Amino acid sequence: MSKLQIIYQGGKPAFAVVPWKQYEFFKKHVDEADLTDEELMTLADLEDDEVIPMYVSERLSAGEHPVKVFREYRNMTQKELAQKAGISPEYVSQIEGGKKQGSIDTLKAIAEALALDLDDLV
Repeated sequence: MSKLQIIYQGGKPAFAVVPWKQYEFFKKHVDEADLTDEELMTLADLEDDEVIPMYVSERLSAGEHPVKVFREYRNMTQKELAQKAGISPEYVSQIEGGKKQGSIDTLKAIAEALALDLDDLV
C-alpha cells in the first residue's frame, strides 16, 4: 500500500513524502524535475501500489486502529473480516478496540484478508 504524506509550510504544500519503492521507481524511470504533479501521480497509479484516500490517512493519523480503518475502507463487517482471516468476530472487535494486540500470525491473516501489507497494521 502506498502512503503519500504531504508536508505543509505556511499552510501550503511544500513537500511530498512517498514510499521508498515509489521513489526508486521514479528515479529509475524518469527525471522527476521534468514531470508535473499530475504526471507523477499517474506514474504512481501505474505501480501496483494502491493509493489510499486522504480520509483514511487522516483517520490513521488521528489514532484510530488501523484494522478498523482499513476494514471500513474495504466496506467489510467485523464478521466478514473474521471469516476471511479465520478468527472470531469477537477477536476482531477486541483488536479494533485495543483490548488485544493480536499475534503476528493473526495480524498477518488480517492484513491478507484486507489486501494489505503487515506493516500497514502495525
